[in-house]
Amino acid sequence: LLSVSASEESQDTLSTTLHDEMKQIANLITYLTKEEGGHYFENMFKSVNMPSDCSRDALKALNDILVVLKEEIPFETSLFDNEVLKEFEYQDTDQVFKSLLERVLLIKKMLSEFNAFLNDNPPHLLTNGRDKMTKYYKKHISAKDSDVKDYTFLVKFCNDYLDSESPFMKIYKAFNTYEELVKKKPSITPSPTSSSQGTTTSQPSQDSAAPNTSAGNLNGHGKPAGSSFTFGGLTVATLCYFV
Repeated sequence: LLSVSASEESQDTLSTTLHDEMKQIANLITYLTKEEGGHYFENMFKSVNMPSDCSRDALKALNDILVVLKEEIPFETSLFDNEVLKEFEYQDTDQVFKSLLERVLLIKKMLSEFNAFLNDNPPHLLTNGRDKMTKYYKKHISAKDSDVKDYTFLVKFCNDYLDSESPFMKIYKAFNTYEELVKKKPSITPSPTSSSQGTTTSQPSQDSAAPNTSAGNLNGHGKPAGSSFTFGGLTVATLCYFV
């Protein structure tokens, strides 16, 4: 089972922007919603016995967020990129899912920090300090955009994403629930004798391979690991339960 470890956090995340991370989750979700006949997320939630209502809400939010990421962003360019999608084809699917878990946590943190910055720097202060806003935006939000959206638009952007009923926050809470269930779920260790009962002595060679099957890889993903992909230098942000 997949879980995000706080020990994986790295200062590499400091060099990324909200634009970079939102582009990644847009493509990660697009990719994973097509895996396993469109049932990848559902199967992962079932693997930890997530309550059906929570799973159902999360699955709907994962579809809804694709529309939000297309239409409700402050960035000048689309977040969806076929070249990024192709790179995921060379990754283990469960590792792609793990990357999504990590990035949703990081985006929540970045949005909260941006919202706090906007609250601490109201328009009347930014009128004579536009450079302060531009500097923050270019460093933390998007280095690619040539212009910075107006204050009102950015406040609405943060509030809409951080609203408890937004698709993003529903996904954030569902992934927190998933993480909690992963930690509670006991690891399954095959009995050394149970699988060999009623078989011939030629069976142990097959039994010995069973422990190598990960509990988190319940669906037997057969994709090659391929070359390593760094996802824009991101590693993992510390897991904190905000909700």
